[in-house]
Amino acid sequence: MREPQETEINGTIYTVRPLSGMRAVTFLPRLNKVLGPAIASLIDAKGVTPEALRQALTSLGDRLDEKEMEVITRTLLADTTFQPKDGTPGGELMKQFDLAMQGQPEAVFKLLTFALEVNYAGFFPMLGQLVALGAAKASGSISPKT
Repeated sequence: MREPQETEINGTIYTVRPLSGMRAVTFLPRLNKVLGPAIASLIDAKGVTPEALRQALTSLGDRLDEKEMEVITRTLLADTTFQPKDGTPGGELMKQFDLAMQGQPEAVFKLLTFALEVNYAGFFPMLGQLVALGAAKASGSISPKT
């Protein structure tokens, strides 16, 4: 069993609890549909250049509408709690999401990134290797076996 993990963002401590095993597995295809093409465009690129990143973000934007963003946010942060360091009351994040995250879209994206790491950390090294392999193939430093 994986333990909850904490991060501090903008003076607030967030505790992210991992998704249940089945929820993590069944949610992965949805994430793949949204994130996969963006990651693939980075793998196909000649390194992570500003242009490659722009194409990846465009690909992500093409698949990520308001509804999908809400589903991803609600799923990844379902059991997340927060506690501001200034002593104001915290609690279950999703019950107070609009107020707690008001005016902090960058904090939301940092927290979602952290929640992805908590739940799918094993995939990030693999994705990094795939991006590096794609860049190496594009530069010609690796040739396909024939």
